Amino acid sequence: MSSREPGEHRVNASGGRYCIEDVSFILVEYDREGDSLHIIFSKEAPDESVLASDDIIVNLKEGKLVSIVVENASKKLGIGGSFEAV
Repeated sequence: MSSREPGEHRVNASGGRYCIEDVSFILVEYDREGDSLHIIFSKEAPDESVLASDDIIVNLKEGKLVSIVVENASKKLGIGGSFEAV
């Protein structure tokens, strides 16, 4: 049995489990200058950042997933050059 609230989802990162409070809000931003991809699940400011693996940062608020940052995104995701707007 799960102790999750309805609408909460759990994801694995760095061997841990993090909860996404509300999956109806997901924002994806790409910073071309820094080559970083930001996947944002909450408008709340994080109170903790965890280096999940090389170039992947997990941002948390009270243990719940707020955002994921992928540094060196074009290399990490195997995309040559950089992302293009669609």
